[in-house]
Amino acid sequence: MKNFRERFGEALEPRTLLAANPIISEFQTNNVETVTDGHGFHSNWIEVSNPSDEPINLRDWHLTDSSETLAKWSFPSVEIAPNAALIVFASGYPASAEEELATNFKLDNSDSYLALVHPGGVTVEQEFRDFPKQLADVSFGVFNNDLDAPVFFHTPTPGSANGPTAAPTPRIKTESGVFVDELEIITASDAGMEVRYTLDGSTPTVESNLYTGPFVLNSSAMIHAVAFDPTGDSKLEPSTPAAANFIAVSSSLADDNVRYIVLVECK
Repeated sequence: MKNFRERFGEALEPRTLLAANPIISEFQTNNVETVTDGHGFHSNWIEVSNPSDEPINLRDWHLTDSSETLAKWSFPSVEIAPNAALIVFASGYPASAEEELATNFKLDNSDSYLALVHPGGVTVEQEFRDFPKQLADVSFGVFNNDLDAPVFFHTPTPGSANGPTAAPTPRIKTESGVFVDELEIITASDAGMEVRYTLDGSTPTVESNLYTGPFVLNSSAMIHAVAFDPTGDSKLEPSTPAAANFIAVSSSLADDNVRYIVLVECK
């Protein structure tokens, strides 16, 4: 297993802070299985990145979950290499080792404020106000250093470059199979995505059938379903397709009342 330095960044000797400023590039408030801290806990975490071509020392910069206490937690002398990132666990626990960084506050999914503050504890460099709650193992942050348009990342990348990210793949719960007479198809999207589907095995596009409610099959079909961001945000690519095949047979060839229920959902 890689050690903390190899996975999440390396603490180096202090250097002079250069003109370029760090950013909060990603954070997670509902870490169920994404990563563990040095204590073995699935603590929530904050990724701080250096978007410049020069190293940045974070000594005396601050992280906070309170707009009224800007200097709540201070960085030690730790350097981020150019175009690199490090992870700070927001667990409220002391760090497990010298190389690990951990805040004195716990970042929860019910929180709605996070900020990176300049040395001195007065000037806010970057803040997230009223940020949305996260589903399990989904993160939130910026793509291509666009601070004005934060997005969800359905595949978190702690310590690595973000995105581009894709919509969550729909999941067909019922296995492919045979049905008699009619088959009810039920779809859902609990991630706020738009589900488009086809019945001929082709890959759905934004022009394909839009799922708006349960529908019934009365003939064989090769169902492919793809999730799209309904906002049309170019940062969120369409999902990979989910697929299932269903074959209609005559009632004379099968037991009565044979029926398959299919549930498609976005996680």
